[in-house]
Amino acid sequence: MNEKGKLAEVLKKGSEHLTNQSENLKKLNRMEQEMNFLLKNSENAIFTLDNQGKFLKVSQSFERLIGYLPNYLIDVVRDIDVPEVKSYVKKVGAGHASTLKIHLFLESGSIPVTIQIEPIYENEKVIGGIGIIHKTFLKQKGKDELTELPNRRSLLDLLSIHIQEARAADEKLAIMFIDLDRFKHVNDTLGHEWGDSSLKIIANRLKSIVEQGNIVTRVGGDEFIVIKPQLQSANEVVDLAICLLKEIRRPVMIDQYEFTLTGSIGIAIYPEKCKKCRGIN
Repeated sequence: MNEKGKLAEVLKKGSEHLTNQSENLKKLNRMEQEMNFLLKNSENAIFTLDNQGKFLKVSQSFERLIGYLPNYLIDVVRDIDVPEVKSYVKKVGAGHASTLKIHLFLESGSIPVTIQIEPIYENEKVIGGIGIIHKTFLKQKGKDELTELPNRRSLLDLLSIHIQEARAADEKLAIMFIDLDRFKHVNDTLGHEWGDSSLKIIANRLKSIVEQGNIVTRVGGDEFIVIKPQLQSANEVVDLAICLLKEIRRPVMIDQYEFTLTGSIGIAIYPEKCKKCRGIN
């Protein structure tokens, strides 16, 4: 083949290469659009990780579930789960799909979930993973429809889990029963719609005060329970109770109408005796 023929062959191959590159870019673009669509609209909590377990992309449902945006997978698990999570991330990095059962820290507390992650490859090399969180616990036990807090059925299992952990670690656990005083009067005078709105407001206030790792649940009409694991001292939970009561007492504003609620808190400390705090004046 003469030089002209060789040049034509090179140009032909170059053209084919550019065409293939163009097609690959189109495929990648389509894949990225599909991924972004899933992350935006899926009801499941979906995420992608790099090989160090750092979150790269998360679905909107992931943000709703967690309640905040963490940097790494280990940022949303209990300390005792960290070694297992690190080992799990290494397995994914080695190309092994795997399932992990751990506890996630949500705004409302710690709950058990199942996580599945599949490796993501690029040029036959694992560059990270794509995962999904199965909310089997919440699906089975349920949330309170009004406040979206864990409900009474969820509380029983959550409490059992934390009591077992406290017993195994020789730690203390505080259980705080919160009752809104004369809440029936709000429903009777202002109506159930305003009563429901005020319960939502109080639920959000309780969540804002309770730190990560603690649990807020709604167990009845105007009754809430807070679980505080890894308690260091009785004073710690009494201080929290005072803050919660003050937060409840802040004026509630609905449709430019302002009124005030008060509360009472009973405190049980496992495995010690019960204490009781009444409303703050």
